[in-house]
Amino acid sequence: MNAHFASFVVVVILILVLGSKSGLPSPQRIITDIASLEIWFFLLFVGLFYASPPLIERFNLQPAAHEIVQELPLLILGIWGLVALWWTGRTLWRGHLRFPGLHFVFVVLAPMFLVPHQAAFNGDTTDWTRYDIWYWGEKARHALFPQTASNKKRAPRIDVEAAYYRQPALVKKALDKLKSSSTTTPNFYFVGAAPDASQLVFKREVLAAQKMFDKRFNTRNRSLVLLNNRKTIDTVPMANASNLALALEGVGKKMDVEKDVLILFITTHGGTRQLSVRFSRFYPNNLSAQRLANILKKSKIKHKVLIISACYSGSFIPALKDENTLIMTASHAERSSFGCSNERDWTYFGDALINRALRTTKSLPYAFAEARAMITKWEAKAGVEASEPQIFVGELIGTKLDSLISGLDQLEHQAKASPDGSNISPRDQKLVQNQHTAQPLE
Repeated sequence: MNAHFASFVVVVILILVLGSKSGLPSPQRIITDIASLEIWFFLLFVGLFYASPPLIERFNLQPAAHEIVQELPLLILGIWGLVALWWTGRTLWRGHLRFPGLHFVFVVLAPMFLVPHQAAFNGDTTDWTRYDIWYWGEKARHALFPQTASNKKRAPRIDVEAAYYRQPALVKKALDKLKSSSTTTPNFYFVGAAPDASQLVFKREVLAAQKMFDKRFNTRNRSLVLLNNRKTIDTVPMANASNLALALEGVGKKMDVEKDVLILFITTHGGTRQLSVRFSRFYPNNLSAQRLANILKKSKIKHKVLIISACYSGSFIPALKDENTLIMTASHAERSSFGCSNERDWTYFGDALINRALRTTKSLPYAFAEARAMITKWEAKAGVEASEPQIFVGELIGTKLDSLISGLDQLEHQAKASPDGSNISPRDQKLVQNQHTAQPLE
């Protein structure tokens, strides 16, 4: 049974339990109450989603708000709304108040308690594409105003089975494009993943991050991305745990694991030791900290830079840290991070670290310090609880990064024919010197 309509049964039972003293409520009243509750349900979350972005970000309501807005087909909402207005109007015309006292409180507050009903009835298996209110609206507009309707067609329905079977070939194709490790100099390799398709900011961010690392860290032809997006389903591997394992295992074979360094960037929603992996109609499993640790261990990649932009991402550090790894996360283990919305090109963390700080310095610890300072200012201005980005620097990774960054600088100087042969600022030189004796940071 579909979860949304199963919730009607719960509402009917609650209305019967809270019925009037004179006896069971009439069928008309039940219809009116269900309609009213659905309208309250709709208005509450649409209001939060569109009118209060800071509040939604602060309490990490984006996934719930997005799904609930899509859950209500415009046509059904209109029918129920008319029924509610008609019966409420008839009642008020007779001089009676329909929702007195406790019953009114119930109708107003019940939507808040019914938020988890989807998971209770149907888990994560609801096909949200069947309840796309934007599709219903576009269809109605085409029918009513064909002369002004856009020529934009709805995206074709995804063949889920074919898409799944296509994944190994797509991963292999992406890996085949990568250069093998140089025999003379160490290299950076970049793998990016945007596993939550519910908001476009993750796709934009991971693709922009790939371009930045390709340019600044010379990962061009040594980088690949995994995406969950309808438009790339035929051309780019999906971002799920299985594809990430295949990709990192393949990258590990391309690298010289003793001298090269992997940069892994993941941007998504998150929870405690969990990263959101969401793609309508595919229902992938979320990525846990331990699963990611196992994937990295199986890849046999020794030197790693792990950048995780997600809420509660600091909770990943204990499972991933070792002496050869640098980890940067968008938030403390018990804090949310911000900037996840369809209107943005970057999250707060991605913007501060990758789009800004790393464009002026190649020192990852120094870039992190600059990014954290920027984020602190942005969050204070927005009036939200500080996300407190976290960093861990393994005892041996600092020396390895120094070596690679020095090699990149030499390549840049050769290309620019710089007479002084140095492109590292005094503050970065001091930081590099201090890294050799610095203790791991958490």
